[in-house]
This record gives sequence, C-alpha cells and structure tokens, in this order.
Amino acid sequence: RRQLSELFTCVQVNVRCSIVQYDMLTINGCSFLDISISIQLAHSDHCHYIPPHPSNKYNMKMQPTSSSIIILPIELLQLILSYLPDITSLQAAVSSHPAFYDAFRMGRSMVVTEILTRLVTVELLPEAVAVFEAWCRWPCTREDCREVMDRFVEMHKNKEKSRGFLVVPAPLSLYEASAFQRVHQDVSFFAERFALSALDALQQLSTSSSTTTAVWQPAPVSPLEWRRIQRAFYRFHLYCLLCRQLDLDYQREGPAASAAAERSLLPCQVEYFVQRFSPCEREQIACVCDFLFEVLEERTYCTYST
Repeated sequence: RRQLSELFTCVQVNVRCSIVQYDMLTINGCSFLDISISIQLAHSDHCHYIPPHPSNKYNMKMQPTSSSIIILPIELLQLILSYLPDITSLQAAVSSHPAFYDAFRMGRSMVVTEILTRLVTVELLPEAVAVFEAWCRWPCTREDCREVMDRFVEMHKNKEKSRGFLVVPAPLSLYEASAFQRVHQDVSFFAERFALSALDALQQLSTSSSTTTAVWQPAPVSPLEWRRIQRAFYRFHLYCLLCRQLDLDYQREGPAASAAAERSLLPCQVEYFVQRFSPCEREQIACVCDFLFEVLEERTYCTYST
C-alpha cells in the first residue's frame, strides 16, 4: 500500500469549531477557535503501516516518534478523515497509521458518507445510490427492480421534503465505497465528453447557418445543465443494470447480436422502469444511449483500422 507521505507533502485541514461543538479547544497548551492542522510526514521506515488484525493490539508508546496529529482526540481524527477529497485519499490515510485506522473503524459510516456525499453532490445522490444498489444485486430479478425503483422514487421525495438531506447506504466497506466512487468518475468522464460533443455540434450548426462572418461561441455548461447530463448517464446505467439479464455469449455479430440483445431485455422490468420517468427524462436517457453507441462505434472502427 502507498503510504500517506507519498501522496501528501502537506495536507491542510481546516475545521470550524462550530462543527465539532467546541467553544474552546486546548491541545498541548494551544487554544484553537479555527483549527488549522498541518500534517507533515517525513519519509521514514516507521511510516509504513498495514492495518492490523482486530486481535492484534498496539502500544503507541512503542512508536519511535509520533506526529502531533496522532494525539488528537478521535473525534477530530474522524473529522479530518471526512474532509479528505476522495476514497483513494481515505484508503491511504487509513493505511498510514494505527490511529487513523482506529478512527475510521469507529466512525466508518460518518466518514464514508461525508466524502461520498460531497463527491457526488446531493442532487445526484438518489441516482448514485440506486445504481449502487442495483450493482450489488445484479443480475436483478423483477422484485429487485421494483425495490430499487421504489426506493429511488422515495429518495427523490425525501430530498424535496428535507431540502436535499440524504445519506449514503451505510455502513460501506472501503471496497464498496471505491466502487461507488469509480461509477461517479466514469459518469463524469462520459458526461464531460457528451457536453463537449454537443457544444461543438451546436457551434458548427450555428456557423453553417449564419449569414455573417462573426464566430459564435456557445456559453459554457452551467452547473444545473452539468448535473442534468450526469443524471441522465446515471439513469441509463441504472436501466442497463435493472432491465437486462445475464448474457455470457459476447461472440455474436450482426443480426444475431441484435436478436440476442433484444432477448436479454426483461419487458416487465423495462415497463416498470420507464413508467417512473417523464417523457422528457426518457428522451434524455435515449440521447445518452445514442451517444454511447457512437462512442463504441468509433472505438471499434479505430481498433480495426489500426
């Protein structure tokens, strides 16, 4: 495992006292109203650490040297972990020292929920959670499809009632949290490519139909439009997980492949899925489907041409 010192030379973590509910915090004789902790880890042999088995105990007094951050209260260590940018950084931190490992083990639900909610954003969390649940159950039965979609609809209702407060299904292991993050990274990658392709096509269309020589530049994608594109990709991914059965024969080509793809659809689950979205939302999912097919065709053509 990569040690924390290889990823960070200096990690600045700013924690407001209002969050941790301290009026005045004193550590080693120093008072903090706005805590700013600088983690300085030198490259030394004792920095290497693998999380111990639960039956193994460690003694902090046996450590050759201890960073000042290690002696912080466990609540602050958990807060520091929850402010890390992603799950990859969390894995590195947990593997760097027993104190971080124990802090994560005792507050795993809170730490993982904070990181994933901040990474995915609350607006996309219902789609992300539904995709994760479908991924855990795939290949999905009719009952799985109904349970996932009913919970998905309920999460959207709760988001409106609670003004956007949702939680990730917890507790998640680091492996599950990494899978959750990986799906979001893939969605963001293709959503960015989709947005650039759409803006380029819009610019070419306006240039070809314009009678002036002025070059028209489309406005950048707004945060609202960006989330709408990501949401459509999440929903298409959810459709693929819920509405297709397992098919291990990937060697078919031409009409045989189309027939096999059509047979792999589950009509009852497709109908139940489609009924949960408005006509406009269905068109968005269809646009994502067409775009991904174009990407696959380009990839296939480049592979065969080279």
